[in-house]
Amino acid sequence: MPSIGKKFFLTLSVAAVVLLAIILLKNKPVVPPAVPLPEQKMTTAEATPPVKEPVKVRRKKYRNGSTTAPDPNSETNAVPAVERERMRRMAENLLKPQLTLDSEGAAKARADWAARFNREPDPLLRQEIVTEMVQLDDPQTIKIMTDLLSAEKDSSVRQQLILILGYMRATVPVIDTVSPVMMADYQRATDMEERQRILEVMSNLPTGESVKFMEMAFTAIGASAEDRFNAAEGLFKLAPRAAVDSGLIAHVTDWLKQDAKSAANEEERLMAAQALAAPGQDNKAFLHELLATETVPKVRKFLQLASQQYPTQ
Repeated sequence: MPSIGKKFFLTLSVAAVVLLAIILLKNKPVVPPAVPLPEQKMTTAEATPPVKEPVKVRRKKYRNGSTTAPDPNSETNAVPAVERERMRRMAENLLKPQLTLDSEGAAKARADWAARFNREPDPLLRQEIVTEMVQLDDPQTIKIMTDLLSAEKDSSVRQQLILILGYMRATVPVIDTVSPVMMADYQRATDMEERQRILEVMSNLPTGESVKFMEMAFTAIGASAEDRFNAAEGLFKLAPRAAVDSGLIAHVTDWLKQDAKSAANEEERLMAAQALAAPGQDNKAFLHELLATETVPKVRKFLQLASQQYPTQ
């Protein structure tokens, strides 16, 4: 499978996929030329205003180690024409209206998608078939997708199924059957990117099952520090939209504070501090206190900015 197309498509969030579709389906807008402004003289102080640094937060790392998404138009990341066409079709599928079929016709369409998926050897084409399924956004289609997720061997295709399940409106009403399948995949996934994607999708669904999911991921025996950071962030994101026990929030917050204060690894201390600086979590005072003991420059830099500027309200 072309590795570039895999990376390019899988790093898109659901909102980014829809935006990509809109961009692909429209002509490039004409940008009027900039009108030159009259030349003005200014003093040296006016010409060089002080630069205010933004707060740096933890960003997703791509497989090349960069935190910046690969540019598909660059020479090194150029996407072949065939692959661009596949991505265009996938984007179009997400924007198509719902199919109007009777129960027999709908069942036939679902059976056809499942049959094509199961006999297709190309993971990228299996991903494309998944995007067709959104045209029947109902519990029966969700059931087929969760069955495919349970049996799929390729991580990239599983991540596609996970994203689309999070995109479909029929998922929330049957979340009690979707969540166990997601958890089974989370537990078998050896790829941190896949586990992170599952937590991200589940945290977008404001349900009690999603809260339980974050708690299980956070408290799981053998969970890595990064797993716990991701689960904590998901829990904090759910808190304003779903019922979350205050004791659970306190437990997670205490663990993060301990890690931010005393973890031996500087990256772990930084990630814990970043989780504590999530919107809605008023930990500015604590983050400021850490400056008294923190010695690593990049961690101190975040603490200084987060304790003063980060929007926690």
